[in-house]
Amino acid sequence: MKKGTIGQVFTVLGVKIVVVLFQALIGFSMILGLKDHAIIVRLVSLLFVLVEFSALYSNAWEAAQYDKKSYSKNKPYHLKGLVLSAGIVIFTVILWACYAYAWKVGSDGASLLRIRYVLLNIPFVIWTMVLDPFLALKAGVGTTLGMVMVFCIPVLATVTGYLAGEKDFSLTEKFMPFIYEKRKQDLKK
Repeated sequence: MKKGTIGQVFTVLGVKIVVVLFQALIGFSMILGLKDHAIIVRLVSLLFVLVEFSALYSNAWEAAQYDKKSYSKNKPYHLKGLVLSAGIVIFTVILWACYAYAWKVGSDGASLLRIRYVLLNIPFVIWTMVLDPFLALKAGVGTTLGMVMVFCIPVLATVTGYLAGEKDFSLTEKFMPFIYEKRKQDLKK
């Protein structure tokens, strides 16, 4: 974990970018192959949302653990999880503004007319691709639920992750006894 709040914000943004690239590589082919099966596509989308949430949650949890150390320049505070998601939210707003501009200025209402507008469109589409079954981007417009999910998932993940780290609540430690017991039972069989 990088030192300083700005470094932590950029680390969380970097995690989001890596997760988006992972989702784009795997999810795009899966969604294309399953596009006729709407329920399966939504389930795959939710699985990727869970992966993204987990990655952001873990990173925010680690930031809180680092901030609690005696040698850390940062001191933990409850709103830090919100601050950690700021990089993702700002980047998403910039991508969304480019997307909206491309559709407002460079379209005939049904499609984009020039390559420069297509190039402005692509980053937001890739950034939000995992939520496409919920966002349903068409001609520059998406659903309200999808837009809420685009902005709320990273914020919710970093806020809950940071608060959990601040309170020393670890999901891994809570589930480990169950995993260990199951493994012991499996070995006895």
